Amino acid sequence: MNPTLTRLGNRAKREVIHRFPPATWYTEARRAARTERHRPLLPPLESAQRAQLRMMQENGFVAGHWDRLGLPGTEELKGLLLQLAGVLGDRDPGGAHSVLLGRDETLEDLRLWRWGLQPEVLDLVENHLGVPVRYFGPLVHREVADGRMVDTRQWHRDIEDHRMLKILVWLNDVDEDGGPFTFVPRRTSDAAARELRYVGGFVPDPRFGEVVPPSTWQRLTGPQWTAGMPDTARIFHRAAPPVARDRYSVTFTWMTRRPLATVPAAPWRPDQVRRCVADLDARQRASLPPSMALR
Repeated sequence: MNPTLTRLGNRAKREVIHRFPPATWYTEARRAARTERHRPLLPPLESAQRAQLRMMQENGFVAGHWDRLGLPGTEELKGLLLQLAGVLGDRDPGGAHSVLLGRDETLEDLRLWRWGLQPEVLDLVENHLGVPVRYFGPLVHREVADGRMVDTRQWHRDIEDHRMLKILVWLNDVDEDGGPFTFVPRRTSDAAARELRYVGGFVPDPRFGEVVPPSTWQRLTGPQWTAGMPDTARIFHRAAPPVARDRYSVTFTWMTRRPLATVPAAPWRPDQVRRCVADLDARQRASLPPSMALR
């Protein structure tokens, strides 16, 4: 499908849901019913994950050292991620504000892509979403220190779903000048969305600052391997433009299997899919996006 038509269709759908009360009630009722039906099937969590879940429900964000989030396999990926960050660092951005690792490069060592399909990770995400999970993999990423306020460096909420979960991990030290993830908590975000009559798109700093004072904006700064878990559908956020040094990160993304919006995705080659799905169990395979279906 044409990406432009897809975006227009998604926008129109959200306009109807937000502006037409019967559509709002119907959408919310269906989502609540699916969540309630699945509640008895939610996997149990350890006490640390239950505490994270409570914080996520309250604030829409959890932060800490990646090793201390209680999710396995982090140590094994660190050397690989630093190597991939070095690959991005050697590339000429060619005027772009962001440099991304290609899919084949991301899949070269499957441990990285499969990290987000581990049972412990899926258990945590499923408990937050309340329904079975769709996993979209990792994005290894370099934000160029050019100070430009463009694209996702502006305030927004992700419009793909009612709830989402991302885990982002700093691959270098990130301070105030290094492009920290910046956000406002869930209740403040909800109030801002009502004030702005927000449906989607980007909100520039001056306009957002009229609704939410800049003194209340929160930033994820910290040393290498600092991690954040935001629900980017429920909180306003942005990637602050780095000005002193480039920022390197990896971001893993999950949402529900019945999202609000259809997100265009680059087609997967059959050889890429076969490599990824080999040895996955039924739950993991069911968590893959439709773009990975073999035809």
